[in-house]
Amino acid sequence: MLCSVLIPTRKRVSGLLRTIQSLHATANPDNFDIHLRIDDDDDLTKAALPWLIERYPNLFPLTGQRGIGYHAIGD
Repeated sequence: MLCSVLIPTRKRVSGLLRTIQSLHATANPDNFDIHLRIDDDDDLTKAALPWLIERYPNLFPLTGQRGIGYHAIGD
């Protein structure tokens, strides 16, 4: 693993998918992982997670309270 990509997202599943697809099209997925920050009240994005995780095994979602961002990543 050479790089971690952090992507905050909220109710923008189509844009998120385009971003993930672009990363996979331009770099070897063995060389990066993707960390998503999703608000716990973002049902739209959370509903897409099972499909995204199955398709992109280097994807790691972090769901938490809105407004905290990546602050809780080490908790």
